[in-house]
Amino acid sequence: MSDYPVGLSNLLEVARLARPADRIEYRDAIAGHGAEAIGPVSRWLRDAGLGAFAVRVLGRIADQGHADAVVEAFVREWPNVQSPVVKSDLEELLRRVQSAGRPTAAPYQNTCWNCHADVDSRANNRCPRCRMFVCRCGECMCGYG
Repeated sequence: MSDYPVGLSNLLEVARLARPADRIEYRDAIAGHGAEAIGPVSRWLRDAGLGAFAVRVLGRIADQGHADAVVEAFVREWPNVQSPVVKSDLEELLRRVQSAGRPTAAPYQNTCWNCHADVDSRANNRCPRCRMFVCRCGECMCGYG
């Protein structure tokens, strides 16, 4: 794709209407708008047809130095995401964004406040809201897990 529409809103509209197989061609052009694109693209996470594309655009934006803003958008939109595939993609991207550029630390190990089971960073996922680890009983520090 060599001739992109001018302006973020036009790019978003063309990408939204594109066939799923062609949509990825607009990823970098949209991501090039940086923080300005986070809000409109993050709303696409709610849509099963656009959600996977949105995760990829947001991943590029995070790589461009806007990781904190992208994580905030994930947390804000998480309750609205219905597609299990999009949720899985979001969790993977969140893990990547949170660990990017940070030295490898010793694993986090603790005990769940609710059921007293072991909680370990190697076995438990992080809650998208409070960013603490979710126990197998489903609890985290904020109760959202």
